[in-house]
Amino acid sequence: MLERINLPSLSEEELVKIVALGMTEDGFLYKELPYLIGTYNVSQEFYQRYHGTQGLFITVALINEENKLLVIKNKNREGYELVGGKVDELNFKKAAIREVKEEVSLDVKQLKPVATVLNKFVSPVGEFWHFGVAFYGKIDGTPKINNELEKAIFVPLENASLSWANSKVVELVKVLI
Repeated sequence: MLERINLPSLSEEELVKIVALGMTEDGFLYKELPYLIGTYNVSQEFYQRYHGTQGLFITVALINEENKLLVIKNKNREGYELVGGKVDELNFKKAAIREVKEEVSLDVKQLKPVATVLNKFVSPVGEFWHFGVAFYGKIDGTPKINNELEKAIFVPLENASLSWANSKVVELVKVLI
């Protein structure tokens, strides 16, 4: 079980550096990646549901052979997003591979970390933080969605309409391909 630290006493930049220094179990120094920091106003319901969770996550920008981006629609959230999920162990790469397989039944190739992501969630009753790593990967084939998803579609990179953090990840990926 991971210990929670008192995040409000740290600056966002300090937090990113401190957390990223410890995330090297899979052999990659995430502290060397660009980092994306976002603050989101959320409802009390969102706060109650996600506050106290482990707070480590991955997100993966998946590109097919036509250079189109795979986006998913979760049944319980609004809008489209990148494939992603929580990190159960301190191995972000394994978590990324697992989430792609679980959510869209595809094997990811050429998986590369592109950014560390720090999300601050602010609600009327409090605030909390989640830390993650964003990846870029290539895929072949047709996605088969799991029961948590409503839809998975490929869109041109320039037409991807996603949340702030997801859109910033896509901007970084555009530079890589």
